[in-house]
Amino acid sequence: MSRDPLRLTETATAGVGAHAQQDLTWRARWRAELYTGKHWKNPDGSLNTPDRIVDASGNLLVYGGASLMWEYAMGNGSTAAASAKKYINATAALGVGNSTVAAVNTQKVLSGGSQLVKALTGGFPTHTTGSTVAGAAQVVYKSTFGLTEGNFAWQEFGLFNKAATTASQRMLTRKVQNLLTKTSAATATFTLTLTLA
Repeated sequence: MSRDPLRLTETATAGVGAHAQQDLTWRARWRAELYTGKHWKNPDGSLNTPDRIVDASGNLLVYGGASLMWEYAMGNGSTAAASAKKYINATAALGVGNSTVAAVNTQKVLSGGSQLVKALTGGFPTHTTGSTVAGAAQVVYKSTFGLTEGNFAWQEFGLFNKAATTASQRMLTRKVQNLLTKTSAATATFTLTLTLA
């Protein structure tokens, strides 16, 4: 189930002897960008060009996160900190860790001895609402890691409904891959694009 794309099969039966099957593809694209300050800056002081870009694809949809997807599709829960049943800007976060433990459906958190679950960057997630453009099938999450944050090997990563480690924290997806090693010499952005097709 960890290969990309992840193919889910939807099966429905209606009428006498009728049977229909449709595949649903869930794709995850991850991108880490490191900025060391060697490049020129924008007028607002932000760095314009990353010094390094690393891409990864694939993930494992874990049971706890899949459950929350159905919960908010049904309209259950709220955005309150005590519940946080939605992956929205007010609560959601991307996490990175240094564990190489294989991803399994029952995992609830990252496994690394070094890890950081970072709240989303302002304005994320993004999504294009509609029925005639490809972007309508996507949602994009992004977190920014400062000079003092996430300084270890990024070997596992995932999306969470909230940054704080509490009973209501739910990981949606986890990927295990040696992505990069971040140091205090760089800031980083980390982006996850989820697509259904």
